[in-house]
Amino acid sequence: MHHQSDGDEHAILTEDLFDRICQVVAKQIKARRETLKRSQRSLAIDAGMHQSDWSRIERALVDPRLSSLIRIQHALELEGLEMLFGLLPSQRVFQGDDTGGSESDT
Repeated sequence: MHHQSDGDEHAILTEDLFDRICQVVAKQIKARRETLKRSQRSLAIDAGMHQSDWSRIERALVDPRLSSLIRIQHALELEGLEMLFGLLPSQRVFQGDDTGGSESDT
C-alpha cells in the first residue's frame, strides 16, 4: 500500500506498522539500559518517572508521550531521540528492517 506525495513513494502508517515501530523503540530502550547495566527502577528515578511506566514503555504496551521519551533519552544519556528511533523508522520497518536506531553507535 503506497501513495504518491510530491514525487516520493511513502508507506502508509497503518496501526500494524506503528505497533512494529513501537516494538523497535522498546527494544532500543531495553538494549541501551542493558548496555549501561542499569535497572529500570534506577533509570526511571533518573528520568523522574515511575518504574511501572518505564516497564510498560520498554515492553511496548503503551504509546509513550514525547515527554516520556525525552525523560528516557536523558536517563539513557543519549544525544538525541534519533538514537532510539534511527532515521526514517517507519520506512525501515516497512521494508523489513526491524533492527532499530543507532544503538550500535553508542
